[in-house]
Amino acid sequence: AMDQELLPADFIRSFRPDYDRNIFVSFPHLDTVILHQYPAWMTGGRENIVYLAWEQRDGSHYWREVFDGFEQVWALSSFAAESLERCLGRTVHAVPCVMDLDALPSRGTKAAYGLDPNALVVLYVFDANSSIERKNPEAALRAVEAAFGPRDNVQLCIKVSNFGRLEHKDRLRSFLRQASRLGSRVKILTDQLTRHDTLKLISSVDCYM
Repeated sequence: AMDQELLPADFIRSFRPDYDRNIFVSFPHLDTVILHQYPAWMTGGRENIVYLAWEQRDGSHYWREVFDGFEQVWALSSFAAESLERCLGRTVHAVPCVMDLDALPSRGTKAAYGLDPNALVVLYVFDANSSIERKNPEAALRAVEAAFGPRDNVQLCIKVSNFGRLEHKDRLRSFLRQASRLGSRVKILTDQLTRHDTLKLISSVDCYM
């Protein structure tokens, strides 16, 4: 489900022949060697860096060959860098994502999203299309139950995208049954929000899980 604010032009990146290094932004579980997909005049004689996103502790042994041609490997977090170092057998630099603070919208309010203004609100966001098992929203329920007692004024807000897809029906129905244990202490938002409104939602809560 593509964000309605995105245009095809947003995915087009230009090649600058006057620069002496290339940065390839990708993910590690590829079955092709990225550098072989580009002509030699674009990659030869330049420093080629690959910037990888990864969320797990383990990788695959064949990744060493896939990324062997790069002079540097970067990762978007120290967790990802440590994981990739183990499977690539080389130094991986953690280069965190950049946050453009000037581009952020003004702070949102809890009331605007139907949340309790007086409660400590914990937010958990996931996309059902990105593997519900991997996102594991049930763990968010268990974490709140373990951290707070029934008398604590706490509300868990779970924002889920692509909630209505037929293939997710049984899995999400089971999740809703488990969420009902928390009663009014859990709020589930299923509306498709723009990036702007999602950022306002994140800014309005007290804790992001």
